[in-house]
Amino acid sequence: MAQISARARAALLGALSARFNPLLSALAGDYGVDPFTLDFISVPKSQNVFLGAIDPSDLEATTVYKLPVLAVYTSASVNQRKQLPATFAGIVRMGADVALSWRGGSAQQDFESLGDAIEDVMNQIANELAQAGWVVTMSMDRSPVKRGQQNWYQLLRFSFLFEVLA
Repeated sequence: MAQISARARAALLGALSARFNPLLSALAGDYGVDPFTLDFISVPKSQNVFLGAIDPSDLEATTVYKLPVLAVYTSASVNQRKQLPATFAGIVRMGADVALSWRGGSAQQDFESLGDAIEDVMNQIANELAQAGWVVTMSMDRSPVKRGQQNWYQLLRFSFLFEVLA
């Protein structure tokens, strides 16, 4: 049986679990931010790493979770039939959303630096995946910083385009 999205997701999750925490720890000082860690070891029972395109606001009402949160998911796949007779030879778009949170009632002077550090981390991971022959491109979109309950929130949406042959 061909594994299509599952292969791309396993590659992305493997790279994230091996490199995200150490890279963020190493780069945090350059950006003047405090690093945090994501619990990849306990997946799928982690409180801050989820598999699926889940909106972080939906976690509040349904699940025990710990911010920041990472959600890894497949957003699209296209069989381009680049190589026959392969079952699948094309691209898979994987998403990795990072939900950030800042405590406090007043707006902070700098909501950008933590996102910049995470962008740098994800870019390095994408470069490593590219060298391994997986990732074609990576892009990021940032939501506006919004107020919710007693926190400020921002969502960083990363999109990784994988080439998959199955």
